[in-house]
Amino acid sequence: MDLSLSWLTGAKLENDVIKDVYVATQWENANPEGIESTDNVLVGAGVRCKVPGFTFFDTNLYYRLNENEEENFQLTTAWSMPFEVVAAKFAFDGFFDWTTPTENISAGYDVEMIFHAQPQLKLDMGHFFDKAGQYYVGVEVDYWNNKYGMKDQDQTAPQLLVQVNF
Repeated sequence: MDLSLSWLTGAKLENDVIKDVYVATQWENANPEGIESTDNVLVGAGVRCKVPGFTFFDTNLYYRLNENEEENFQLTTAWSMPFEVVAAKFAFDGFFDWTTPTENISAGYDVEMIFHAQPQLKLDMGHFFDKAGQYYVGVEVDYWNNKYGMKDQDQTAPQLLVQVNF
């Protein structure tokens, strides 16, 4: 959850590059197969940047309060860029997370740097039926480097995408 400092303070924090500044928070709860479950709380700051052609371009820097690992940092960027080709409307959306290395406290092993990205290319099918922005089909790639912090556990998974916005 991001809390707008412009909204909170009543001051306009916008300039030529920055649209807003946020207090950024996140909660992670995971129980991957073969790995101990974890609850992590992330707190930090974020900015929504003004990037021409993008609906949004957000970058957050978090301090990670990890349940089973030493604290570390995470950088997250998310974006959405709509564009048109002939009469078709598309969106290039996605995010990436990059976390610094740390150590698992309970098991005593090193947790490697993690990079996780999921770019998406979507066709706005709703545009053809007067329902623009509601129905998308497309492709995405789920990419991990050192998945869950395990050295050399990399993954690249192309996927088909169907998205319905209510």
